[in-house]
Amino acid sequence: MAKILIIGADGQVGKHLLRHYSTGTDVKALGTCHTVPGPGLTPLDITRPDETANFIAREKPDTVFLCSALTNVERCETHPHEAEAINVAAVRNIRNAADNAGAKLAFFSSEYVFDGKAGPYDEAASVNPLSVYGRTKLEGERIVAGTKAGHLIIRTTVVYSWDPGTFNFAMQMINRLGKGEGMSVPADQYSNPTYAPDLAEAAAKLIAQNRNGVFNVVGKNRLNRYEFAMLGCEVFGFDKALVTPKTTAELSQKAARPLCAGLLTGKLERETGHKPMGAREGLQEVKSLMARAA
Repeated sequence: MAKILIIGADGQVGKHLLRHYSTGTDVKALGTCHTVPGPGLTPLDITRPDETANFIAREKPDTVFLCSALTNVERCETHPHEAEAINVAAVRNIRNAADNAGAKLAFFSSEYVFDGKAGPYDEAASVNPLSVYGRTKLEGERIVAGTKAGHLIIRTTVVYSWDPGTFNFAMQMINRLGKGEGMSVPADQYSNPTYAPDLAEAAAKLIAQNRNGVFNVVGKNRLNRYEFAMLGCEVFGFDKALVTPKTTAELSQKAARPLCAGLLTGKLERETGHKPMGAREGLQEVKSLMARAA
C-alpha cells in the first residue's frame, strides 16, 4: 500500500488532499499541521531541520505533498526573512528528508513566479517574479527540482473553497457581501480562480499517473478579480453594487502583482485527461456546501 504524507493538511489545499485520499483503500495518507493538532493530524514545524528529518525518516512515505507555505503576499513583502524561512529554507529541509527516505516530492507553487506582462502562461514560459512571495516560490521550485526520487511542481492561483474561518476570495465575498458590507476589488488582475477540491483531485491524479516536472493546475476560466466577484454575486445573490472595481495602483498594495497573468492547462489535460472546473461551477459547489452547513 502506497503511503502519502501531506505536509500542511490543516490548510485549504492539504485538507482536500487528505479528504481525497481518505476515500480510497489503496493509499494510506498521513497529514501534518503547523501548531494546533487537528483530528488525526501530527504537529510538525518544517522550519526545524532535525524535527522534519526525523519525522519523515520515521514515517517513510512514498510521496510527500508540500502544501505548507507563507502565502500572504503582503506579509511576505514586509517580512522577507519569514518568507525565506518558510518558503525556501523549509523546502530545502523537506527535500533533503525526502531524498533520505527515497520519497517523491510534490510542491505547490504559484503563477506569481511570472511578471504578468504576457499571460496566460504555459509551463515553459520564462519566469520573472515581481514580489518576495513570487521569488521565494521560484526558489522553492528550484530546490524541489533536485529531488532524487522524482518531483512534481504544481503551479496554481486564486484557490478558493467553502472553508469557514479562512480568507480565500470566496469566503471574503461570503463574509462581507453576505453582511451587506462593501468590497473594493482589483479589476486589472487577471488569473484563473481554482476550486480547491478540483486542485486536489488533479494533484492526486498526477501522482497516481507518476507524472514528473511542472504542471499548471488552475480553473478553466481566466477572469479578473472584479469579474470573479460579479460572478460570485450572481451565484450567491449578493448585491453587485457592493463591489467597487479598482485598479491595483488605487489599492496601494505593498507587493507588486502580475496583472496580465493566468495559466494554461493544455499539458495537464493532454497528459492526464483532467478537465479543470469552471468558476461558476466551483462557486455553485461552495454555495451548496454553505447551505448544508447552515
